[in-house]
Amino acid sequence: EELAELMYESSFRTIRLSLESVNPEIQKLQGNNKVNNALFTRAIKNLYAAGYNPGDIECYLILGLPNQTPSDVRDSLAFVADLGVIARLAVFSPIPGTAEAESARKIIGDDFLHEPLLQNHSVFPLKDSSMSDEELQKIKLECKKNNESINHGNTEFTEYTERIIYK
Repeated sequence: EELAELMYESSFRTIRLSLESVNPEIQKLQGNNKVNNALFTRAIKNLYAAGYNPGDIECYLILGLPNQTPSDVRDSLAFVADLGVIARLAVFSPIPGTAEAESARKIIGDDFLHEPLLQNHSVFPLKDSSMSDEELQKIKLECKKNNESINHGNTEFTEYTERIIYK
């Protein structure tokens, strides 16, 4: 709470947080012991209480993790949109030597080790059968619509932030 107030008072305006996914299983698999849904929500409430408005805060979510379902991504998009946070989809890109890369190798085979394009964020999700290209595009469009409604919606910011802070 104190840090949020200091940031706002010092005119710190670019707020970008990383949540990656709201699915607790994915958070656990990612080794994410720093952020969970409750801590993220508390941080957002503190930022609003300090003076920030919906649309001032952005959050990175990962799209295309091994075994991640479209529903997992949509749940994450809905969660951050409900908090008035702009979602930024970061497409998963396996990094050799990490646990995620090993998961990716199990899904797409040993070609991953020899083909740099399969480590490229624009290619890997297309090799994972859990998400089709069509599904990826639908999710990206849903993200865009959520973000537009936060930035340009009819919701009165004061009422919105009070609902989030005291929810």
